[in-house]
Amino acid sequence: MKKLLIILGFAVFAVGCGENTTESNDDQKSEEKVEEAKAPWKIEDDTKTIESTCLAMLEAFSTPKGEKPDWARLNNLCSDSAIFNSVYADGGGEMHQYTLAEYEEEEGSWYDANDVLEEQLGITIDRFHNVANVFQAFKLTYDDHKGEAGTDQGVLFYQMAFVGDRWFITNLMWQSETGDSKVAEFVN
Repeated sequence: MKKLLIILGFAVFAVGCGENTTESNDDQKSEEKVEEAKAPWKIEDDTKTIESTCLAMLEAFSTPKGEKPDWARLNNLCSDSAIFNSVYADGGGEMHQYTLAEYEEEEGSWYDANDVLEEQLGITIDRFHNVANVFQAFKLTYDDHKGEAGTDQGVLFYQMAFVGDRWFITNLMWQSETGDSKVAEFVN
């Protein structure tokens, strides 16, 4: 009889745990639907074409002050092993490399503290079947509403791969224009 009570008690406990899990899964699905409804973009549309993927990158980084870039959207655009490289032309040149998570940790607070708008000025695509090299000229406008505001222009260089039914950014490099190198010369 004691064994029967223990087994019955365990069965009631397991059913109770399962009910909580079901409610949690339902709650999670509801939250995901709400988040999806708020998003003005559809995640599957971002990566249908090279152009949509590159524009989605700029859109995800464009945020009002106090809001974070859409890091989940950025993660969707990039392969798991994607590397972000910033190249500085001042002096002898300098390069910084980040994973997307490292870039968020290093630079995320700057985006939070500024209105940020990134716009495409032009795009050049070289494609061979399922791989592509893309140059995207951009303009960055920022304002912290405390006296620091400005614009920057430069070129983003993407290496991309088409896998399954979508494009992935596998590598991203960017450089801002300098006194000697102007984006207008690149775009025209």
